[in-house]
Amino acid sequence: MSLRQDILKSSNRRRRKEIVIRALLGIGIAGIFCAIAAFLFYIPSLRISNIYIAGLGAVDEAELRTQVLSAISSRKFLIIPEDHLLFFNKNKIKSLLAEKFRVKDYELETDFPSALKISITERKTWAIYCALRKPCYLLGRDGVAFSKSPAFAGKAILKIIDAREEDFFGKNILPEEIFEKINYVIENVPPRAGEGISIINIKSSGKLTCSTSDRGGICLSMTKQLSSARSII
Repeated sequence: MSLRQDILKSSNRRRRKEIVIRALLGIGIAGIFCAIAAFLFYIPSLRISNIYIAGLGAVDEAELRTQVLSAISSRKFLIIPEDHLLFFNKNKIKSLLAEKFRVKDYELETDFPSALKISITERKTWAIYCALRKPCYLLGRDGVAFSKSPAFAGKAILKIIDAREEDFFGKNILPEEIFEKINYVIENVPPRAGEGISIINIKSSGKLTCSTSDRGGICLSMTKQLSSARSII
């Protein structure tokens, strides 16, 4: 074997050895990164184990907590746990809360090392809303029908009766600007003694009428003010 062949053979051995060493170093570095990632992803103290909910009753709170834990129980890319405080999917929780029409507003806050705080503002009942051949709903001040309600025959709370066919559960029963005018008129038309709006009727055409405890004096004022404001009445 010539000197040139010996040199070439030795060079090939060194090159193979360098390749093996680099491969081993790469595997070692990758292993270290994987170990660090596994430590960060799966360290128990950073997994959401406590969910504190403010603004709901005890039953609704327990139900929402179960739903949130279920929503973040999966993994991203089959690796990253979604209940990790640094990587949890806020959009899933936001979508879950958006489906609950009783929730008017909410705030999410992380509390290290392993807690999630959810502060909820519920819609308050402003009226009872009943449509023909449909269930009655609680109606918020913003005009959103947010929860089922038994029919209510008294005059202690405003009742809105709708002759239209559409199901407005989870929606505004009227355009926002119209509902704001109704709120304004109800609050600002001076009532007479023993007088007050008890029922608002929405006809199939969308026209509004109302009835009171004294044959409609305040309703006439309401109609005039809304009409002057170019409402649909």
